[in-house]
Amino acid sequence: MLSRCKGLAVLAALLVSLSACAAPASSAPQTQTAPVSSSAPSGESKPEPAPRLNVTAGAESLEVAPGADDADAVITVTSLEALPAFASSPDAKISITDSAGNAAFDGTAAELQDFIPARNGDYRYTVADGTGGETLVYRFTARFVLPVKVELQNDFAALGEVIAIHAYYADGVELSATTDLNFQPTFYDNGDSQLALLPIHYATQPDVYNLSITAGEQQFNYLITVNDREFEVQHLTVDEDTTANTVGSDAANREWDEKIEPLKRVSDPQQYWDGPFLQPVQGKITTEFGMIRYTNGSTVASRHSGIDIAAAAGTPVAAAGSGRVLFADFIQLTGNTVIIEHGFGVKSWYYHMQSLDVAEGDMVKQGDPIGKVGSTGFSTGPHLHFCMSVNNVFTNPWTAFEQGIG
Repeated sequence: MLSRCKGLAVLAALLVSLSACAAPASSAPQTQTAPVSSSAPSGESKPEPAPRLNVTAGAESLEVAPGADDADAVITVTSLEALPAFASSPDAKISITDSAGNAAFDGTAAELQDFIPARNGDYRYTVADGTGGETLVYRFTARFVLPVKVELQNDFAALGEVIAIHAYYADGVELSATTDLNFQPTFYDNGDSQLALLPIHYATQPDVYNLSITAGEQQFNYLITVNDREFEVQHLTVDEDTTANTVGSDAANREWDEKIEPLKRVSDPQQYWDGPFLQPVQGKITTEFGMIRYTNGSTVASRHSGIDIAAAAGTPVAAAGSGRVLFADFIQLTGNTVIIEHGFGVKSWYYHMQSLDVAEGDMVKQGDPIGKVGSTGFSTGPHLHFCMSVNNVFTNPWTAFEQGIG
């Protein structure tokens, strides 16, 4: 009986085990994961792109993105009436450099209206504008291709004066000038412009004269009015021996023609002087510029090319302006003589000195000592004969002292 009961228990346990193994897998608890959305939460918008700078120059326009340094961001400017324009705050900071990297402008947008480039070429603009709170920086290049512009200092002049002619935006342009004033001006590069000087000889007949300037294919024509001026008359008595050995000497005049006259045509292409010239020595003016002079009762007058400044012998003589010493030596006609080329054919002349402190080829600065007052050559006493000229035309030195040339 016990053996039968044990068998029944084993059979029951086996049936329970088989029932558990046959249970389907789907009966196990199931876990589900919600899908993840890739879209931004509702109510949020994408950031606005930074504003571009719209630049105009006449019919030309250009859009510039902030922060970019695009070499192709170039706008061409062909007229002074259509300079680069763009909308920015008045306080926006503007800097402009030329093609050589030199600063051409540095200021605010409000001040930019006064900027006009001195030359043609590429100018790099940098605009820093903080209108919206964040400072945005824009960069672009303005390529200036402006037509030649000619300006005359005056269209009139008195005898002995100089008219300056400026040609702007003439880089690489062939320039020439012709007049019926018996002088042909030459243009030289002086930085901001091409400069030519037109001197009016003191013996010119007062009248209206033609000036024609050719700049490439452009032509500019002007009328120049030459005004008269009154020159004093002087009757001078000089020792006959002095006269015979100087102005009356064929040898003295030949020496002048051989040594001095060729120097009048020398014109250095560099401007050495800056601003007004310096009166080289102080003293009483005994003879004025352009004075009509009769010597020893002669009925034939000569003209005085400069001013005579009386001063004690040995008084230092200063260079009227910076330049290159063309001549420094004794010649029979004018004694110890110095000629300084100041560039562009502008020269200063110093006669009758007792001694010289410079030599040919020296470079001098304004105010440097060049010699000492004396009475050599055609002279009646210690004084400095001082002249200014443009090439072979002697000009009024007082204007050079007071205003400069050019």
